[in-house]
Amino acid sequence: MNTLFVGIDVSTKNNQVCAVNFNQDVFFNLSFPNNPDGCDLLITSVLAFVDKEKFDSIIIVTESTSIYDYHICAYLSSQLSIVGTSVIIYSVNAKSIANYKKSYIEMEKTDLGDAFLIADFARVGRCKKLRPFKAAQHIALKRLTRERYHLAEQLIREKNYVLNNIYLKVSGLMTLPHKDLPFSDNFSASNTKFLTDYASPFDLAEKPLDEIIEYFKSASQNRCDDYGKIASLFDKAIRSSYRLDKTAYDPITISITASINLIQCIESQIKMVDKAIEKEMKGLYPNGYQSLMSITGIGPVFAAGILSEIGDISYFKSDASLAKYAGFHWKKNDSGNFIADEKHSANSCNKYLKYYITQSTQMSVMHGFDYTTSFYRKKYNEASTHKHRRALVLTSRKLVRLIYVLLRDSKLYVSVSHDTVIE
Repeated sequence: MNTLFVGIDVSTKNNQVCAVNFNQDVFFNLSFPNNPDGCDLLITSVLAFVDKEKFDSIIIVTESTSIYDYHICAYLSSQLSIVGTSVIIYSVNAKSIANYKKSYIEMEKTDLGDAFLIADFARVGRCKKLRPFKAAQHIALKRLTRERYHLAEQLIREKNYVLNNIYLKVSGLMTLPHKDLPFSDNFSASNTKFLTDYASPFDLAEKPLDEIIEYFKSASQNRCDDYGKIASLFDKAIRSSYRLDKTAYDPITISITASINLIQCIESQIKMVDKAIEKEMKGLYPNGYQSLMSITGIGPVFAAGILSEIGDISYFKSDASLAKYAGFHWKKNDSGNFIADEKHSANSCNKYLKYYITQSTQMSVMHGFDYTTSFYRKKYNEASTHKHRRALVLTSRKLVRLIYVLLRDSKLYVSVSHDTVIE
């Protein structure tokens, strides 16, 4: 088949485009504005050479640089779908292009050279195992699920940060055994109210016991059982804390208040995004959605996150290829008789899919899902270091196998005491 290979080096203002044939004959290497008019000029140039050289097909490759190549891929996909020539568009990981460039030892870093490399990447057949770009029918769901990932990362970062200030203010809350803590969660309503209401924790500790009990009743909206025990444990935590200079308490309290307000804001935004994800999921992937929802621990949000990143399961030939795409693939580290105990996972993976599968695994283990729980415990007991992390990623790899089969066959999962899947 006579194919035209088009490489596009994308930037915010311009797109450098190179078109070559299989013999590496360069037809043009030009810069086009990164806007609809520029794309129209690009299409005109490409189709002119298709007619002149009688090409049977066109392969267009862009270097995936964040979201910058999305518009041109979507535009070309919609505009070129009406021409009579076969057109396939790929958005390729920049790391793959960079590794391919190493074969050109003395090539300089220029836009002209990069566009040629991207076209040549397609010419030598490196795109055969990649997934073609699909237009924007699922972009809304993907942006929502990725925004939720972004918010979750921010929430974790802010909580870890504020714990430093909590330790400075009330070190006892961070150092006492869990059974001796007055609150099960450092970010509970009672604890956050105490941390923000009182500059010095000793101001509340020095009050009469009845006042302390009434304070926590009000803070928790009278939802606890034994306020006497809470007050006693609270007093113990305060007495176990270091005293700071009086001038330090107000700035630390202001910092804690700012962080807690930010945490509450992020949590409210996550709830809003979760509702939007559930609404957006209606009508998309109906079979896949029901298949994933049949797995204990996977709810609407995690199911949407997994499906938005996987897309069409037919792109993956096996659960191994899906696992590699999700980052549950470990590079071998052997030499002679030496076999390393610790192996690093591949960096070139879909971090969003990895996050949603890992979170789904953790929730399934917490809910006692029969497919994952016993395996998790087995791997946890086998490990000598990193017990939870090792057991979690290995169990996630096992869950990938189940996800792949359910999506491939459009089946529901049932308990192992029955058939594994049903129609």
